[in-house]
Amino acid sequence: MANTIEEGDRSLVSLDYSSLLEAILASLRETQANNPFRISQNGKHLFIDIDDIAYNLAINVNQGKKIDDPLGGHGRDARVATTNFTLSSKGSFVRHNREIRDCLQRSSPDIRTIH
Repeated sequence: MANTIEEGDRSLVSLDYSSLLEAILASLRETQANNPFRISQNGKHLFIDIDDIAYNLAINVNQGKKIDDPLGGHGRDARVATTNFTLSSKGSFVRHNREIRDCLQRSSPDIRTIH
């Protein structure tokens, strides 16, 4: 079974994850020693500990570094997360995710074969 990300109902709120993805990537680059991945002893499970990343993002916000709300001005109107991207973030979403993947693969040689 494969996961698919695709655009659907255009009446859903368009999102821009760029600021959040950039902050996650910056956090990963700063904390390369704290690899968030661990593979189970039997090799069948990948565990991800995102606490350090979430903590770093929260500290950055508390120190005045702004992370834009992906919902823009629609925060109270949206009831679900979507993959309907704003025009300005459509191309950067894939690029940011690839950069995050590459950063994690460099710091986690054990997960290079996981796609």
